Amino acid sequence: PCTTMLVVLNKIDMLQEGKERDQKVAKVTKVIHRVLEGTKFAGCKVVAAAVRPGGAGKANGNKESSGGGGESLGLESIVDTLVSALPRAVLEAAGAMATAAGGKEEAAVAAMAAATKAHADAPLIYAVDHCFAIKGQGTVLTGTVLQGSMRANQMLHIPRLRVDRKVKSMQVFKRQVQSASRGERVAICVTQLDPKSIERDYLCESGEPGGPTG
Repeated sequence: PCTTMLVVLNKIDMLQEGKERDQKVAKVTKVIHRVLEGTKFAGCKVVAAAVRPGGAGKANGNKESSGGGGESLGLESIVDTLVSALPRAVLEAAGAMATAAGGKEEAAVAAMAAATKAHADAPLIYAVDHCFAIKGQGTVLTGTVLQGSMRANQMLHIPRLRVDRKVKSMQVFKRQVQSASRGERVAICVTQLDPKSIERDYLCESGEPGGPTG
């Protein structure tokens, strides 16, 4: 089970750099810690970041974006936290995969790859966050593979509805794929499913715990 969580406050470049930004980040961080009190994620690390400072402002012709299109903010802290949170066995595997010249970023990528491989055989948990119908095609579910892996033509189970549905096709970033594993965002197409019956939900492989029993 997951016992570690990292909260990332993204797009901080939308706030004016300086005291105002620091105060708002500190305020939100305090609220998050208060909300998580009493849970297994109490005291989790909160990192403020901006992957592409000023990117959105430039794309919209907005000259008021405070990021200015500079270097990414907070990513080194995110990498440090992810690496320190990974189990020792995963880090050892990552060390074997990373090159001698690799820095923290390379080690983190290798560690995540090792973690993904280690959990590939775990029972599937697919978190759906959006659902819509395409006429003549079926119903499209978009979400994230939280655990395990999934593949085209696989039978998935929707515990809340107590129904099984077959994965007709899969897409990752508008590209047709045959499989998806832990951590990947993927859209799947199924048939005979009313999009109004499911919006945010969790799916598992047919026959797994929570699936059909008879």
